[in-house]
Amino acid sequence: MSFLCVGAFAGAVTLDEAKEMYLQGDFAGALPVFQEALASKPKDASLNHWVGVCLMQEGRDDEAVPHLKIADTKGIAEAPRYLAEIAFRKYDFEGAESYIAKYEKALKKSRKTMPEGAQAMIDRIDLAKTMLDRVERIVIIDSVTVDKEDFFRAYRLTPESGSLNTA
Repeated sequence: MSFLCVGAFAGAVTLDEAKEMYLQGDFAGALPVFQEALASKPKDASLNHWVGVCLMQEGRDDEAVPHLKIADTKGIAEAPRYLAEIAFRKYDFEGAESYIAKYEKALKKSRKTMPEGAQAMIDRIDLAKTMLDRVERIVIIDSVTVDKEDFFRAYRLTPESGSLNTA
């Protein structure tokens, strides 16, 4: 019986091992360890940051935001970068722009250069805002019954009107 207990503890992942998993991109493996540590220190900036990033990387953006906001308010310089990414995914380009500007300011304050990925985010935000400015809302008044695969083929537009495309 004591052998089983020792075996169970031997398989437990330490916080340092979880940090290493995080750095290697194993967010799903690191997340439970960070969440357990966060339960005893809910205001810890680093733990909130790690949990937030892991949740974001696992596609759980809505759960990630509160953790990343705590990390941001407590001065974790990288938190706004991830908040910008989440805002961008939600088509909140103004919010994304605000977060990335905050990230850029924090980097300048600490005399660090903007990473290539962050600069690419700025370019993506600018492009998305420009593209969104040129999108028109179309209301279809007439009704036609077609299969969803043929929906865009059912509408004929003149070249001057533009085109309908799938995302």
